[in-house]
Amino acid sequence: MGGTCSTISVVSGDSCGTLAARCGISAADFTTFNPSPTLCSTLAVGQKVCCTSGGLPVPVQNPDGSCASYTVVPGDTCSAIAASNGITVADLDAWNTNTWGWETCNDLQLINICLSTGTPPMPPPVANAICGPQVPGTVTPPAGTNLSTLNPCPLNACCDIWGQCGTTSDFCTPSSTGAPGTAAPGTNGCISNCGTEIISSSPPAEFRRVAYFEAFNIQRPCLTMDVTQIDTTQYTHVHFAFLDITSTFDVDTSQFQDQFNKFVKLTGIKRIASFGGNYFRKLRSMSFLTEPP
Repeated sequence: MGGTCSTISVVSGDSCGTLAARCGISAADFTTFNPSPTLCSTLAVGQKVCCTSGGLPVPVQNPDGSCASYTVVPGDTCSAIAASNGITVADLDAWNTNTWGWETCNDLQLINICLSTGTPPMPPPVANAICGPQVPGTVTPPAGTNLSTLNPCPLNACCDIWGQCGTTSDFCTPSSTGAPGTAAPGTNGCISNCGTEIISSSPPAEFRRVAYFEAFNIQRPCLTMDVTQIDTTQYTHVHFAFLDITSTFDVDTSQFQDQFNKFVKLTGIKRIASFGGNYFRKLRSMSFLTEPP
């Protein structure tokens, strides 16, 4: 007696007698093929029973090492899932300790779960998730990857279990109940960049000191400064404000030509031409951007 048996599934109102009849076998044969002494008193809708010799077919681990998976739908229970797959509730609890969002069978979530041994499946996508492994379109990473590190929030903000970014305690307080992607009741949990403590990192290899030179200051009647008065030993970068752009999109330095000529001769600094500002907006030469030809 080897291999798997031929099966049928229990439906509402079934008994061992009706199951034997549907199998087309005698009650004695049904008992032989299904020897559990508690079977007839514990039948569950969806449960598989044998109509022939052999063992009940059960999901098996995939060749790549991942588990056989199932997506929980509304109305599912662990007992029903287990019964329909020839496994036990205890199996589900044992195989899903590392499954994303597994809150145990006492609080079954609408997630992807394992029906066998093996590495857990990727969690299902959440339409509005912007961080974490449930961002739509996220590619399954190599085995062993910490799913919490996928799709981190911009600027290292905290990511909660719902795939939302923030910087307050609502987003930044980890409260895992065991499995990854879980949170204590009444909390949003945190899966990456957690905590609100201010962390002082080591200083950079090089500090940059930036100056902003307003070339148009020479048009004032007083409190003016020539570009050559910049102490280049105190700065690493100097912005020259502002240059213009012509109607042919060439750079125009004529407004402050003398100052610009001096600026480009400065040494020991990174010299940066700046465009913009209120002055730039008011120049007649920019009218081509706002007036029809």
